[in-house]
Amino acid sequence: MILCENYMGLVFEKVCMDYLCVKNANGELPILFTSIERWWGTNPVTHGQEEIDLVANDGKDYIFGECKWRNDKTDLSVLCELKAKADIFSKNKNNTYYALFSKSGFTDAVINEAKSDSSIILADLNEIMNF
Repeated sequence: MILCENYMGLVFEKVCMDYLCVKNANGELPILFTSIERWWGTNPVTHGQEEIDLVANDGKDYIFGECKWRNDKTDLSVLCELKAKADIFSKNKNNTYYALFSKSGFTDAVINEAKSDSSIILADLNEIMNF
């Protein structure tokens, strides 16, 4: 079952990337990005390896995305971890946005955080598939 979940996680990342590309083409994002990819590299502070599912940018503004293919709702810890990983790019960016994608939705804490912070973008599987 774990193999299937890992495979579906990679498929879900591709679906989320496609979703962002369509939203970008329609001008429905806070930036008009010119590149989008998965990022893997070394954190200069911890010297550990970090991975970010989606990094979209226009050269100065960034959208960092995390895609979760899980049966439980995505919680605030995922957002906090994404923000910490995004800090690796701190000297290279102006505006930063965070996109969370979740198969099973979001906890109330994440939803409330997104309501009070316009830099957070949320999309669950239903939103993505009905876009």
